[in-house]
Amino acid sequence: MSRLSTRSEDYLLAIYLLRRQCPSVRISDISRALEISAPGMTEAIKKLIAIGLVKHRKHSKIKFTSKGERIALNINLRYETLRQFLCNILNVPPDIAERDAKGMQHALSKTSQRKMRWPIEQLAENNTT
Repeated sequence: MSRLSTRSEDYLLAIYLLRRQCPSVRISDISRALEISAPGMTEAIKKLIAIGLVKHRKHSKIKFTSKGERIALNINLRYETLRQFLCNILNVPPDIAERDAKGMQHALSKTSQRKMRWPIEQLAENNTT
């Protein structure tokens, strides 16, 4: 599969984050979270279905396929790494760090992600001892 578009990654991240709050995620929940019209979100979900990342039947909740779950988890890990780095290492205010991390995570390489994890983990260890 070729690289997903940034919008598709945004949709998968939104579904992933919403599912952490409530396991039953509907198109209206995602469209509200991303401030996208419901018809626009419906079209986006159809595209995610076509490439095998989510399952959805009309008027039912959206579910990840195993492939979609794996990709969404990786997107979330990039996002969380950036968010934590911005907040905990650079002391960026949480609301700005969240917004920036959502935009920056699309370009974060695995190498940079690994390098950013180290100071985050060190800080966490120091805070627990």
